[in-house]
Amino acid sequence: MVLEHINSSESLSAGLKALPNKISSFASTQAAWRFYQTESVSLSKLQETLTAAAHEGIAEHCSQYALCVHDWSHLSFKHANKTDTYAITHETDVGYDLQTSLIVSDQNGQPLAPVAQRLVSADGSYATYGEPEPGLPVKHHLDKVSDCIQFLDEQGFAKPLVHLIDREGNSVGHIRRGEAADSHWLVRIKE
Repeated sequence: MVLEHINSSESLSAGLKALPNKISSFASTQAAWRFYQTESVSLSKLQETLTAAAHEGIAEHCSQYALCVHDWSHLSFKHANKTDTYAITHETDVGYDLQTSLIVSDQNGQPLAPVAQRLVSADGSYATYGEPEPGLPVKHHLDKVSDCIQFLDEQGFAKPLVHLIDREGNSVGHIRRGEAADSHWLVRIKE
């Protein structure tokens, strides 16, 4: 019975795999490789459908505001074959940083769409908004989150965004930058 459920849920799991039809796994892999190697497909181009989904979701599921949750994660990879990782906090904390911005409903907290992502590696910083910054280190997460907030506020969503940031967002300089840009912020702060 367990094996039966494993096989049925595999088709729903995230990530790359052979398409669920008669095409071979090699053909699926080859198609994915060609897609990822196409220079005309940029991160911002891939983001367009998610941004469109956010516009639709906000219009349909938000009453007064759209909540935009910003968070970042350390992705730890200590594999020797990962050549683009970097020391995040110290020399043994090796991996990537991933910043994500997710729109959720102000009515029930239902997630509507991820509207921005940024991956930081040893090779640089790559985002679904703005230009790639190969070779440029990210000195402070909040600088990039502030840039993201400015970008999202310019997208013309049907409801104003309220940007929610965890305790790490407790920075007077960045909050003042947001206020000067007329952004709505909610930051969990330390007492």
